[in-house]
Amino acid sequence: MNNKFLLSKIQENIISNNGGVYFLKSNYFKNGIRRFKKNDTTGLIYIGQSSNLKRRINNLKISLQNNKPEIHNIARVYWQNDMPLLPFDSLHIEYIEYEDFRKKETQLILKYIMEFGELPLLNLQRPKTI
Repeated sequence: MNNKFLLSKIQENIISNNGGVYFLKSNYFKNGIRRFKKNDTTGLIYIGQSSNLKRRINNLKISLQNNKPEIHNIARVYWQNDMPLLPFDSLHIEYIEYEDFRKKETQLILKYIMEFGELPLLNLQRPKTI
């Protein structure tokens, strides 16, 4: 099941408690995000995984909205000098439930690197190989 939501409007009760992979995207980049090999016109800025999507996505929303890196570490990158990198209202979340979510996250990040030549904007480190 594929689910897409505006992060600022998402309600906790509609998110699955199951494990899976989630994608943070932004519609802020009208011509795509400049990447090493080519522009990323999907607006993908982060790929993550969790054993509990509801908890992780809720924590992501709180941390990005309120500059709380202790809740989700990508807030350290999203917030620069007390200013958000992108408008919060431009952020969308998508998630897909997977049993083997860790392996799937690694596969998706490596696929992104192959296509664009670098990690998504807010992913800080390359995954260990599968």
